Amino acid sequence: MTDRATDTISSYVVGQDGSVDGPTVLPSSGATPYGFDFTRAGVLVVTEAAGGNLGAASASTYSLAGPGKLSLVSGSIDDTRSEVCWAAITPDDRHVYVTNFGDGTVSSYTIADDGRLELLQPVAGTTVEGQKGIRDEAVSRDGRYLFALHADVQQLFGWQVQQDGSLTPVGAFGDLPTTVAGLAAR
Repeated sequence: MTDRATDTISSYVVGQDGSVDGPTVLPSSGATPYGFDFTRAGVLVVTEAAGGNLGAASASTYSLAGPGKLSLVSGSIDDTRSEVCWAAITPDDRHVYVTNFGDGTVSSYTIADDGRLELLQPVAGTTVEGQKGIRDEAVSRDGRYLFALHADVQQLFGWQVQQDGSLTPVGAFGDLPTTVAGLAAR
């Protein structure tokens, strides 16, 4: 769980019987931790909105260091954008895409086998550049497509995910309800 108000990440141990122990609280590498996703190997990627400061968005990674304990792998890696939001990892665990609420863009990172993060493209995809509002995103189960919801313009945008992690736009459709929230893809 990320806590934007205290710049912390809380983890819990869930027992076989469903019981919960915790939290174990860890300071976030960067300010305003927000969205996150896990690789299949248990590497946690956390987006950091930096209090909404222009050009200060970032992401960091953590590994499991024991039951309910996290250890920093990559400290805040800037994406040069603003108000980073969600994170979505490809099924092969090689790339993570983050939505930048503050300017309508998607940034891409590579994830090394040991969990190290490296910025691939500050702007891998664009919805309505400069227009706040891109929020939720999801990678299709087969890893071939990325979809992102831009609620403020009431549209869903899509890109084809290339082998090298780059994104090719496949289009957008609109007329979504003004109350649209959340996104899942298969």
